[in-house]
Amino acid sequence: MNNHLSHKNIPDDMISDKDWKTTLALSFVFFGGHRFYVGKYVTGFIWTFCVGAFYIGWLQDIRKIINEEFTDSKGRYIVKNRPKKVDNETLRLLNKERS
Repeated sequence: MNNHLSHKNIPDDMISDKDWKTTLALSFVFFGGHRFYVGKYVTGFIWTFCVGAFYIGWLQDIRKIINEEFTDSKGRYIVKNRPKKVDNETLRLLNKERS
């Protein structure tokens, strides 16, 4: 059974504004980089000084990032294709064009 989360099943307020590609890239640049990026500073320091929690935590994070299960410091999921956010002014203009 596949437990992969789909961002289509996640409410918009539970999707992070952090970029998925950046998070994944930083995880390979240096140990803990991806955790600093998403605001998890304490574990970022631990990952940096303990080589990604002795590689085990780093590998677990890579798996979570790829499967879109990794969260930022506020518990919001970092997904590949974030829904586009439209501001009120854009909505007003779109509705005006339709009328």
